[in-house]
Amino acid sequence: MDVYASVDVAFNEYHGDLVWSETGDRSTLVVTTKQGETPAVTAPDCRGEFDGFTVPAQATLVSDDGLVNLEWPFRIDVNRDGEVSPSQNVLVDTALNFEALKAAGEIPKHWGAGLVPQLKLTLVAPEMKPQNAEVLVKVYHGDGTSPFYSIGSITFP
Repeated sequence: MDVYASVDVAFNEYHGDLVWSETGDRSTLVVTTKQGETPAVTAPDCRGEFDGFTVPAQATLVSDDGLVNLEWPFRIDVNRDGEVSPSQNVLVDTALNFEALKAAGEIPKHWGAGLVPQLKLTLVAPEMKPQNAEVLVKVYHGDGTSPFYSIGSITFP
């Protein structure tokens, strides 16, 4: 079995529309998935017998406004029949730079340092196509509540 041919369907480039809530500024977010630097390895089942392969992969997310620029390693499991599981979605959940977002006006002026903007995006298997997503900030209130606020939305055609 050519494991690399099996996972080729997962390596693509997608362009999404990133809209910042505070300013309404728009940016293009490019999500690129590619094979990782290290080779695939065999994956055993619970009895230690061959059950398929694990292929290292990487997603790169870059916005043309420069506020998103990250790499997210993940793995793709291929079963013994050479199929990528359609239920093997990947959650990209990573912090963005608060100070850079605040300097760009994308964080409300009254919010202080210490908040962590989180980009949350799901890559849907087997093509690893990104779903619509958001940039969220968890804000702690004095009454013990800590709701999430959306500071940006991302849509893909």
